[in-house]
Amino acid sequence: MVAITGVKVPVIVVTPYGVGIVGAKAPHIAVPLNANADLLAKTAMEAVRAVAKASGHPLPAKVALAPPPPASALGVVATPVPGGGSSRGWLPFGVFLAVFGVVALIFEVRGRLGRRRRRRLDPNSKNLMVTEGQ
Repeated sequence: MVAITGVKVPVIVVTPYGVGIVGAKAPHIAVPLNANADLLAKTAMEAVRAVAKASGHPLPAKVALAPPPPASALGVVATPVPGGGSSRGWLPFGVFLAVFGVVALIFEVRGRLGRRRRRRLDPNSKNLMVTEGQ
């Protein structure tokens, strides 16, 4: 039996190899052969119901669903954007275009400078300056 903050509670462990229950008496619960996750979950639910019934606290046949937690509990705070929609969806595209534009400009400038250097150093070019006496 496990004590959590002074309360003794049973521990139920469900694996593909069997069900282990500590701290409570319950009937034998078998796990189906080749059990997938859904069958293991159903076996765990059966084990919880069997332990509760054996300890004198049977669970109702139908249990109402718990309400979903509020958005603030999940760390999500909805803040209205003045003026309607948000422009956050365009931000990644704008950053991509800006980076792409800068890289294209650098590539173009380096290409033009390289062509100028090659023209100046090309011995077959018609624009050579000939100096005498050297």
